[in-house]
This record gives sequence, C-alpha cells and structure tokens, in this order.
Amino acid sequence: VQTITVEPAPAPVIVDAPSDTSIACVDALTFVASASPLAFTNNESGNCEITGFVNPVITEDYDECGGTVTITWDTIVNCDHPLNYVQTITIEPAAPPAYVNPPADTTLTCEEIAGFVAMPPVLNFNNGETGECEISGSVMPVIVEDYDECGGSITVTWDTTVLCGHVLTHVQTITVEPAPEPQYASLPADTVLSCADVSSFVLNAPALDYSNSSTGNCLIEGAVMPVVSENYDECGGSITVTWDTTV
Repeated sequence: VQTITVEPAPAPVIVDAPSDTSIACVDALTFVASASPLAFTNNESGNCEITGFVNPVITEDYDECGGTVTITWDTIVNCDHPLNYVQTITIEPAAPPAYVNPPADTTLTCEEIAGFVAMPPVLNFNNGETGECEISGSVMPVIVEDYDECGGSITVTWDTTVLCGHVLTHVQTITVEPAPEPQYASLPADTVLSCADVSSFVLNAPALDYSNSSTGNCLIEGAVMPVVSENYDECGGSITVTWDTTV
C-alpha cells in the first residue's frame, strides 16, 4: 500500500486590515461607524485557492467620558481555518471642565468686616464643548467664618465631582486683618523731686486709659491700674510707676 498524503492548502489571511485609531469626543458627535467586508486569501490558485470576504460586526461603547468602537471580522473558512481581526477605535473623553471666573483671594480690614456679609456667587463650570461632549453646571458655595477683632479668615469653598469623575475645587480665602493696636492716652512724663519735696510728696498715680480709636467689634479699650515701686532715701533714688497689661 502506498499512501500519498496531500497537504492542505496554506491558511488564508485577511488582506489590508485597518489599524487601530483614535478620535476626539467632538469628532465622535458626527462619527458613524462603518466598515467594509475584508478580503482574505491564501495566495494560491485553482483548487488550492481559499479566498473570500468577511463581514464586520460593530460594537459601540462610548459616551462623553470616552470609550471604544470595536469592529470585528470573524469567521471560519475552508479547512476550518479561523480568521479573526479586531480594529479598536478609541473615543477620547471630553475635555475636563473648569470654573468660570472664580473669585480671587482678598483682604478686609476689621472695620470693613463690620458691615460685610459673605454672599459668594454660585460658580458655573464648563469644558467649552457642545452636544454630548459638553460638561457644564453650577456649584453652591460653602462658607466658613473664623474671625474676631484679632483677625482671622472667611473661607468660601466650591467643591464637587462631575461627569467622568472630574473633581472641581476652588477655595477663596478672605483674610480679616486684626483691629489696630491700642495705645495709652495722656501718658505722664518723667519728673524730678528734690529731697525736701519728697518728704511731703503723696503719689496719686491714675489708672491709664487705652484705646485703638475703632468702633463696634473692632474697638479695644480699657484702663490699666498702676504698680508703684519706691526705692529712695536721703541719698536719692526713684519712684517708678508702671502700667502693664496684655489686651
């Protein structure tokens, strides 16, 4: 018995398969996924030729956050040769949004804050796109006040997470300056007494008033009692009168 084995024809391959590509979100608005049947061949002739066409199957999975269009050519041809090719068209996500005209940090004096009412605006945001690629909206502010006559701040925060997981945060800090420092009024000047005068001298040191000349919540005023220290004899010395406090 002689057995003559006939080898199978070479396996076919797909011809001119399209490469993967990417398109922007804005271009995807007018994009229509279409694909032609792909030819395949094994470059043989006669009875050994295996040729034909494979129809595509299109799968779309994208939105303003991006995604893909996959085009698949898949079949089994003569001699059970499988043919499979997938083209992936990547849809890029829409541009990230940003706040429109967010307010800058600022500073107020203690006097200015007395009549100030924090009324920050609702902040709008957008990504400058249109149609399905547009990401826009508005965010309400959250106000935190932490100040007194010694200064402090008001923070206004706009914070949210929008489509496609984009985080939008803007913080405006309004610095409140402290009230002016107070000063003593009518400070008594240093003086000199003779030894004869000091024998009949009775010290009557007054309480000293202080003020920062502001008004309302910014006013810092009061009085400080003196502390007297005598250190003298017939050989001389001094009397010191001290007004000292922290306000």
